[in-house]
Amino acid sequence: MSKSEARTKLREMIFENGSRPSPVLHDITFGEYWRDHYVPLRRSGWSEPTEAGYSGYMKFLKTGAREGGCRQGAESNGRR
Repeated sequence: MSKSEARTKLREMIFENGSRPSPVLHDITFGEYWRDHYVPLRRSGWSEPTEAGYSGYMKFLKTGAREGGCRQGAESNGRR
C-alpha cells in the first residue's frame, strides 16, 4: 500500500468512526503504546545509538524510576 493509499484509507476509517478516538486506545499503557505502535513506526529512521538510547531510557522508566534510579544517579555524580 502506498503512502497516499494509506492516508486515504485512514481518512475513511476516521470518517466512519467519527472524530473521537477509539475506546480501545484508553485501555493501553504507555509502555504498550511505545512497544506496539511508536517503535515499529519510527525505528527505521533511527541510528544504532539512537535506538540504544531509547531502549535505555524506556528501561529506566520501567525499572529505575520505581527503584530510585534517578536519585542514585544524581548522587553518583556528586549532585543532590
